[in-house]
This record gives sequence, C-alpha cells and structure tokens, in this order.
Amino acid sequence: MEEMCDLSKYLGTAEVVLREDLESLSRLFSEEERIEFWNKLKTDLRRYLLECSPKVPRDVDKVVRGKFRFAQLLLAASFRVRGEEHPEIVSMFKDKEYDLLFDFEKYKIFDNLDVSDIVEFIRMRKGRVYEFVMEYYSKQYNMLEKTWADIVGDLAFMINLRYKHRREKIEKAVMEYVRRYGLLTTISEIEEAIKKTYEADELRRKLENEIRRKIELEYNIPMLEEKLRVLEEERERLLSRLRDLEDKVLREAEEKSVLASAFEKIKAEKEKLLKEHAELISKLKRVEAVLTEAASKLESKKEELLNLSKRIERREASGTLESEAELLAKTLEELLSKYDEYRSLYDRVLTEKQMLENKLREVEAVLKGEVKGRPILSSEAKAFEEALVAKMSYKLSEPVKIYDPLEGKVKTIKSWDKRFEYSLAELENKLPKGKGVVYVKEKGVVFRRKEVVIEALTLLHIDSYKNQGFDVRPVGLDDVVDILSKRISEAEKGKYYHVLIVSSPTGFTDKVVEYIGGSEFHRMFTAKHVTVYLVDPVEGSVFYNEADKAAKENYSLALPYLPEERILRVMNYVLSDEVLGKAVARAPSKPFLRIDEIAKETKETPDIIRQALLRLEREGKGYAKITPSGIIVFYYSSGVFRR
Repeated sequence: MEEMCDLSKYLGTAEVVLREDLESLSRLFSEEERIEFWNKLKTDLRRYLLECSPKVPRDVDKVVRGKFRFAQLLLAASFRVRGEEHPEIVSMFKDKEYDLLFDFEKYKIFDNLDVSDIVEFIRMRKGRVYEFVMEYYSKQYNMLEKTWADIVGDLAFMINLRYKHRREKIEKAVMEYVRRYGLLTTISEIEEAIKKTYEADELRRKLENEIRRKIELEYNIPMLEEKLRVLEEERERLLSRLRDLEDKVLREAEEKSVLASAFEKIKAEKEKLLKEHAELISKLKRVEAVLTEAASKLESKKEELLNLSKRIERREASGTLESEAELLAKTLEELLSKYDEYRSLYDRVLTEKQMLENKLREVEAVLKGEVKGRPILSSEAKAFEEALVAKMSYKLSEPVKIYDPLEGKVKTIKSWDKRFEYSLAELENKLPKGKGVVYVKEKGVVFRRKEVVIEALTLLHIDSYKNQGFDVRPVGLDDVVDILSKRISEAEKGKYYHVLIVSSPTGFTDKVVEYIGGSEFHRMFTAKHVTVYLVDPVEGSVFYNEADKAAKENYSLALPYLPEERILRVMNYVLSDEVLGKAVARAPSKPFLRIDEIAKETKETPDIIRQALLRLEREGKGYAKITPSGIIVFYYSSGVFRR
C-alpha cells in the first residue's frame, strides 16, 4: 500500500492565511509579513506537488490544491485593495475571481446570525424583501450556477466549500420566512441601514482609489521622494563646501576677501536649491490637503452611521451600521497614519531647507568675525570621547531610574541586555573617531524587542583632526539633525524610548542650541520616542528642550560629571567668592544659602546637593537646617570667611 503524506507539513502557512478574512488579513499583517506568507505558500505548494500530490486520493488532492489557491487569492486581493505594488502577484488572478471574493467577503456580517436570527430580523418589519437579504441571496445562488464557469476548478471548489454554510443559512432563512409569513414586504429601517451602509462602503472605496490615484499619478509621491533624495545630496555637497569655508575662516588660512567671494558663489547655488525645496513643499501641501479632506468626509460619514444606529430599534440593523462605522474608523486610522507619513516628509523638506539656511548664516557670522572658534587638539578630543564612554559606563553600571514618556512612568533599570561601542570613522588609534556607546534594555519573553535605549556620542569634525590635527568649529545644526532624524525614525518604527546624548568639545553654534531648545524643534520632532541633550564637556553645560518632560526628568543622565565630580562641583560653587559675597550681603550676621538656589544655579539633583552639603558640614564649613517656613538653607560657619 502506498505511503500517505503528512499534509500538515505542507499546509501550515495556508491554514494560517485561511483563518483570516480579507479585512483582517489586510489590516493585521504588514506588507512584509504578507509577502513572506506568499513566498512560503509558493515553496510549500511546489513541495506538495512534487512530493505528495501523486500519493494522495484525487478528492484529497482537490481540497489541498483549493486551499493553496484560495490562500493565494486572499493574499493577492490584500495587495490589490491596499494599492501595494506587486503586479506579478496581483496579475495571477482574473477580475472575475476578485469580484467573486469581494462579494462573498462583503456579506460576512451574516456569519454572526443563525437562521432564526435572520427570520426574526425580517419578521419584525412588514414589507417586501429588503435589499440586503435579497442581494445576498440572489448573488450567492446565481454565482453557484452561472458565474463560476470560467474560474479554475480547484479555486471554485474551495470558494464553494468556504462559503457554503453562509449561502445555505441565508437560503434557509428566506425559505423559512416565506413558509411562515408569506412574501417579504418593505422593511424601511433595514432598507435605510442598507442604503447608508452601501453609501459608506462606496465612499470608502472611492476615497481609497482617489487618494491612491492622486498620490501615485497626479502628485507622483515616489518621484517627490526621489527628488528629495537628490536635493539631500545637493545639500550635503553645499554643506561640505560651507564647512570647509568656515574652517578656513576660523583658522585664518586665506584672506577674508577671497573667502567672502567663495561664500557669495555658494549663496547663488543655494538660491536655486531653495527654490526646488519650495516647489516640493507646495506639492506636499496639496497632498496634505487631499488627505485632510478625505479624513473629514470619512469622519462625517462614520458619525452619520453611528447616529442612525442609535435610532434603529432592531439590533441586527444597527449592528450592520456599527460594523460599517468600524470599517470607516479603521480606514480613517489608516488615512491619518498616511497623513503622518507625508507630514513627516513635508517636515523633512522644511528641515533640509532650514539646515542649509542656518549653515549659511553661521558661516556669514564667522566671516564677519562674530564667531570665534575654540581650538581642540586631536589628543584632547580623543580624551573627551574616551571620558564620555567611561562616564556612561560608570553611571549605568548601577541601577538607574529613567522616566519613560511612552508609558508615562519612571522605570528602575537594574541591568542592561546589550551594550556596544561604535565609531563614526575608522582612523588610526591616535586620532579621535567620534566614539559612541549604546545601552539597550529589552522586553518580551520569546520575541525580544527594544524598550529603552541610552546612547552617548561625541560628535566631531573628523576630517579636521585627520588633516590638521585640531578643530575649531563648533558643531552646527546640520551635524546634529542628520543623526537625530535617523534615531527618531528608528525609535518610532521600533516603538521604544531613546535618550540621545551628543557631546562636542568644540561646543555648539547658537543656532543649534536655540533650535534644540525652542518651539520649532518641539514641533518638528514631537516624537515622545526620543529625548536629546547637547553636552559641552569643556564648559560643563547641558542644553535640552524644556518643553520635553522626559528631558527634565532624565537630566542627570546627560550631566558631564561623575557623581564624585558633581559633588565637588556643588561644593566649589557653595564656597565660591561670588556666592559667599551674596550670602554676606543678604544676612551679614548669619550668612546662608538656600538649597533651591543651589539647585537652580548648578542644575543638580537633590541627592547630589545634600551629599555636597553633608561633606561641607563634616569639614566645618557650615550646616543645613530647615527654617520655620519649611525652606532648607545652608548656614555658613564664620571660619569660611577667614581665609
């Protein structure tokens, strides 16, 4: 006797797909996941045909082939309805096959009703057969006898098998109703529900097709994205020339008149580039308007359906409306997601334009002598980047509290799942490389994914160190935005919180500090997913956006001092001549300093301040005390002023 095949070895992926209807398959699985399903189905079908098909009975073979074909049809239809470009897949099936599938899928609401429910649904309102039941009944019956003639046998067999229960249920319900009550008569509420459902369905499909047409053909978004890529390359070329020019000015390598002439040539090229940016912005604004209008129409229709469902007494009819309203809500959600996508593209163009304009202003300020460079030798830069990695290692080796804005709560991270270092350039060991260090906390049991990422990076103009052995240029907006944009994109896609600490020993331009701390940054990068700090390790200053709650809560992560250094820094501040002078002027007989004033000036955390004051107390410099009004102050001892 011939050995039978184990069909489960071949049908696993097909069964996963067949458990879904078209709506859930299209919305719950990403395009990449559905492509993966398709490729696996092709492989499984080929294996089945070569290894197993000749060994099984014909009736079994027919069912198996039908399952494969129908699973492929569902996947192909999902690409088609979502407008995803896979012509080699979509073209495998005829329009009639797609129409047949869409018709059967459209009436899935009846799957949740048994025969008696449908009979009762009809009985409660006297009148002729309402459109919904009649259309469902007539199409199911007619397709069985006539429409399937030119559809592949295996596929037709599987479609019949999959929807047989639905057809029989509706046919029995209609026959039972006629047997009990005679011919069907008008059911006004249900007719209205059906009409509104059809209108909503038509609107949804019309808007989806219209948006797809406008985005792909009229506005040609793929072409706009390619245009932006070219503009980014042009921008980078101009920025490179501007950086070189800025460097020469700060090093006084050439006469300023020569450099000013070169600057004017670059400005002329900039005008052409900015004009192209303006054209892109105009087109993207029109796309934004189309999406906004479509979203408004969908929202209005959804509200209309929900309001009507509340007025209809029959639960089945109101349920039909609510189901369609739910579909509209899902389409609306998808539309808003697409809106966000193009809004992001729009913001990207604005950022490109702003980066170029700001760099021009920065170089112009350098030419006018308004900006002085801070010379940092290669050996110094290398020491700063090594110190940053060491300090982060020290800070994160102990349990650390981090406010996660995605969940709106403080988390205590006791250990990290991953830690790695990287360099922005591969240079010989004696040169700085732009070192960075990344700490990753993951979550999940089987499928691990990022939850919190802490990254610290020393941003350098590496070519200057390589060619000259030093750098004088502060880090500008163009340097920061390129890195920041990538981190935001990755964090949003991975749905995790990322803290980015950017350190620069040459400091930062006023423009980048203003940008990071201003409302423009908060508007362009509103993502909760990323908090950014700019750290000047020479001055010991930290810049961040004060509108970002997470930046305030996690401030201590970015401080360029280790705990010991931070304690000493507070102690030195409390004992500085300037602060002592203010304390005496305030209260000559008993000089004091309020703790909230220390916190404001040093931007330190309460625990560090209290440790510093405790040490000063032990050294006999004074003592901390709570005043009757509830304020903690540090009273100086008289010996502090005799030195």
